[in-house]
Amino acid sequence: MNIPIRHLGPLLDELIKDGKRVRLTVSGSSMFPFIRNGDVVEIEGLNSKIRVGDVLLVRKNEEIYVLHRVVKVEKGRFFLRGDYSSCLEGPFRKEDVVARAVIRYCGGKIYDLSRGWYRLAGMVWARTFPINHHTIRLLLGLKRLFKKLLQGFVFSNEGKG
Repeated sequence: MNIPIRHLGPLLDELIKDGKRVRLTVSGSSMFPFIRNGDVVEIEGLNSKIRVGDVLLVRKNEEIYVLHRVVKVEKGRFFLRGDYSSCLEGPFRKEDVVARAVIRYCGGKIYDLSRGWYRLAGMVWARTFPINHHTIRLLLGLKRLFKKLLQGFVFSNEGKG
């Protein structure tokens, strides 16, 4: 059963305030390639300052929550962008933050979003817009092209033998 996060907001807020970690299934592709549709993320309360590269669950209004990456912090405000999006969102304040994503579960693997390689990659990604945005689109286009070429090659060679 899928329950929209807006219906879980009060319960989610209470669990996070009580120091609990919560797991949510991601819906959408705005955080591709780092977080994909169907991945599970584990979130926890904000226990340190907001930094570029953090992935935050933010309440945009009573109905809409968004899980996006911090790309800019200035004067007590911060701005977000989905990893696969060109749209800058904000400004937001610390009071708008529901939680910080700390772990990603995908295909039986666990990725720590808060330190190490994954954290570094997120920081670099956040700081290299718009190059990263164009690069991922180019790579996806090349992947589709090679897939079509490979299919054509396989079909053209099936009758030979």
